[in-house]
Amino acid sequence: MQSEFFPVGHCIFCRDSDEAVVGGPFTDEHIIAFSLGGNSVLPEATCDEHQKITACIDDLIAQKMLGVYRHSHNLPSRTKSGYRPFYKVSVTTHTGITYYQDVPISEIPKAYIAPKPPPPALVTGKTGDMPSVELQMHFSRFEPLMRQLPGGASATWGSGTLAANDFARMLAKVAHTFASAILGHGNFEPLLLEIIEGTESNPWTYVGGFDPVLPQEVSGLSIIEQTLGDVRYWIVSVSLNALPETPRYQVVTGKALESARFPSRSHASKVTHRDQAKLDQAARALALGLYGTPKKKRKH
Repeated sequence: MQSEFFPVGHCIFCRDSDEAVVGGPFTDEHIIAFSLGGNSVLPEATCDEHQKITACIDDLIAQKMLGVYRHSHNLPSRTKSGYRPFYKVSVTTHTGITYYQDVPISEIPKAYIAPKPPPPALVTGKTGDMPSVELQMHFSRFEPLMRQLPGGASATWGSGTLAANDFARMLAKVAHTFASAILGHGNFEPLLLEIIEGTESNPWTYVGGFDPVLPQEVSGLSIIEQTLGDVRYWIVSVSLNALPETPRYQVVTGKALESARFPSRSHASKVTHRDQAKLDQAARALALGLYGTPKKKRKH
């Protein structure tokens, strides 16, 4: 489902107070990556530096984890040149001879690896420790591929790799962007910026799954307010519908503000004074110190 939102007019990730208030060369930000079928965009929401960061996160998932899967399922790609009708597999015969064979992409098992994490540590109260995150292989049946091979042969092909923390960064980026679109930039205290920028070593404090495991939501994304201890938080539920075998994830995205003045939704509609509302949100974020510290320059 595609949703339209008002242009933000400043970077939703940036902690440079000058850029947050006066604006800059801001680009549109997909909430769920275009490469995963995401078609909801938050316009004018990312500065050049953070656009490179979020694009890198999306590319890590789209290429390293889901290259073959995306190809075989014809998921969106901005560059179709890498798509081909055949995929090269390594075949070893029963006599031990190894060679490469082109197999139609439709016959390759649609395999990928995805994490099955515990709930966020902030939800369970088990903060401080790095949890054990289970990685699960998801794949379709092998019979179509085996029919392409001589009797007794085995085949090897790339199913993608996954760094669990990179997957958590992707979920954090999705949740922060969605919360900014729904609640409005400056209407919550963000908790995920270090995770998105790659400077937080344990993203699973705020990112995780459900226990028991919950099925995906058709809507893909939803947000609730929940009290943990004595603090009210905004928690975003993320269902990656392009990967139907993955569970529903939850991300503790930010702290709720006592006196937050929420806009009448950020969905596009005829609303007067919307530019003033954007300035008010940016000024509010600056006054509360939410985005008022200098940006950390990443080392490449």
